[in-house]
Amino acid sequence: MLQRLTTWLWSLIVLLIVLLAVYSSAGRLLMGNVAQYQQQIIEAANQRLPFTLEIDRLSGSWRSLSPRLEARGLRVLGDDPQAPVGLEFNSLFLELDVFDTLRSMSPRLFALTARGGRIHVDVSADGQLSIAGIPGGNQGNLTATLNEFVFNAEALTLDELALELDRDEVTRVSFVQAELQRDGDFRRVQLSLRAPDRDAWFRLAAEGDGSLTDFRSFSGLFHLKSELGDLALFDDLLAQAGLEPLSGRVENDLWLKLDRGKVQVANRLAGESVALKQRDTEASPWNFERLGVTAAADYRDQAWDFRARDIELIGAGRSVLIPSLTGRYGGGDITLRLADLELGTLSEYLAGAGLLPDTAQDVLSRLSPTGELEQVEFSVRDIMNTERDWRLSTNFRGIDVEPWRGAPGLSNASGFAVLNKDG
Repeated sequence: MLQRLTTWLWSLIVLLIVLLAVYSSAGRLLMGNVAQYQQQIIEAANQRLPFTLEIDRLSGSWRSLSPRLEARGLRVLGDDPQAPVGLEFNSLFLELDVFDTLRSMSPRLFALTARGGRIHVDVSADGQLSIAGIPGGNQGNLTATLNEFVFNAEALTLDELALELDRDEVTRVSFVQAELQRDGDFRRVQLSLRAPDRDAWFRLAAEGDGSLTDFRSFSGLFHLKSELGDLALFDDLLAQAGLEPLSGRVENDLWLKLDRGKVQVANRLAGESVALKQRDTEASPWNFERLGVTAAADYRDQAWDFRARDIELIGAGRSVLIPSLTGRYGGGDITLRLADLELGTLSEYLAGAGLLPDTAQDVLSRLSPTGELEQVEFSVRDIMNTERDWRLSTNFRGIDVEPWRGAPGLSNASGFAVLNKDG
């Protein structure tokens, strides 16, 4: 009995070896003839895709147990012949995962590598993104195709790909390098974006387990490091916050941790020679010779708890250091808490840096307040409501204030004060 079982086992092994040899030989033969049937292959693909492919040269090869395609001069075209090419690659390498393809009954990639080329994206007035030349109705189909066919690859590499953002007939060019590795639901990504026309670069490193579309089941860590060499070139971005950048250099480190519905954020920001102003107003610009902050926030129970330390503001020959700031935001309500504020230094800085309206600057210079605010708490209920309720409370000591408009001044005053919208 044992001898018969051993014979069957050896026969099965030999059969598997023969089948693999036949499979590999047939695969090499078929892939070697891809170039001869290039036109037929492209036509068959275009009948199944929601866009049109053009390829200058198509060739095939065999690697291990997987077929491999190489396309030179690949372009993705829409219906408008006058529109710029939306997607273009100098070279594109595809390695098919045969066993996963048979299991899922749809094409699955083991690896995709794109070198050189460009992606042209049109940005509408309301900020919507679309691939140039692809009709609006096919944008969703293109996205679905990319998600299904490309981003399910176990390895994805983009090398020196130009990203062109076209808005109001102004084109911004950045260069992208990216690597993605996938093992089941686990993904690891490294992405760099260099924008020479705006003297800026961004680097993202991330890894996570689960699907980003299911926020409460996803767990991952993200790190984004960026440097903006000239803040004035990012006018379109800061316009969303109602600000107009005049100058400045900013470096930023952002960490984001997602843990099945819980969110933790940490950030470190540093800036030099930063000048900002409120958009569409005649207000004086806000000037910072140097600024810096380290901050963190947690999201849980539908609210954000945040804290910041080492808030440094330098400008107008004055330096302000705020040791700590904590707060909470949720349900439209916000609370801020500060400690150990030097009132004299802070008021001189606010007046000199142009952070206050002219009337407030004049009042502050006449009062010349000095002293220490030991604890400050500022809270606003329903911050989006113009009739919002607010409250300011503070512990102070050693306060000196000059007399103003018949009101007596203060000398070395200490105590506790509360202000609200009613007085």
